[in-house]
Amino acid sequence: GSLTIDAGGQMSDTIGYLGYNSGSSGAAIISGTGSKWVNSDDIYVVGTLSIQDGGQVSSVNGIIGGSSASMGKVTVSGTGSTWTNTGFIRLGNSGGGSLTIDAGGQVSSVDADIIFGTAAVSGVGSKWTNSGFMSIGKTGLGSIRIDSGAQVASVGSDVFIGYSN
Repeated sequence: GSLTIDAGGQMSDTIGYLGYNSGSSGAAIISGTGSKWVNSDDIYVVGTLSIQDGGQVSSVNGIIGGSSASMGKVTVSGTGSTWTNTGFIRLGNSGGGSLTIDAGGQVSSVDADIIFGTAAVSGVGSKWTNSGFMSIGKTGLGSIRIDSGAQVASVGSDVFIGYSN
């Protein structure tokens, strides 16, 4: 299935599912100033979520590629485009995940786990801010690339690279 929110449209729910089980897939585009998708709890991305041209998404936790053998992809692109999480972001929880932040897009979370996946933050004004820890490659398979003036900050805690507990 697919969802498009644009031209100032808004949607709110408790938990957002873009696909869910292995073999399923969903797609959402949140585009344009004033366009918002508000999740009062978590969002699960098995498929694609594109936040662009000033679109905004908010959730407690963001789980990208959350089910076994699944793939999730989130792109936050353009000035004013934001994904705000009051909890964690997890890439590749059980499946694979990717997060791309570019062209001035911004993402915020408390904690971040890049388990089975990749993150790319690129371009001046593009930023990923964590107020807690960031773990990259907890199992040795996650990676992040930061370039072209982009910023990643783990303000309130530590960054773990290749950490296994």
